[in-house]
Amino acid sequence: MFYCSFNGVPAEERLHWRSFLVKLGADNLKGVKNEELLVASHKSVYIVYTVLGDVSVYVIGKDEYDDF
Repeated sequence: MFYCSFNGVPAEERLHWRSFLVKLGADNLKGVKNEELLVASHKSVYIVYTVLGDVSVYVIGKDEYDDF
């Protein structure tokens, strides 16, 4: 299951982001300890991501819309 909420992201970019996040998690979340934070950047945005049990969580922020 993949749930995502894209506030202010145009519809044409959402597919790109979904694909990118799935690949990012597949490449980097194997062996990560519960709640260990990882940080990445892509297309001038920052991504903080982690695992909580069996759930992968991604938080993305950019400029004044940065919720970090």
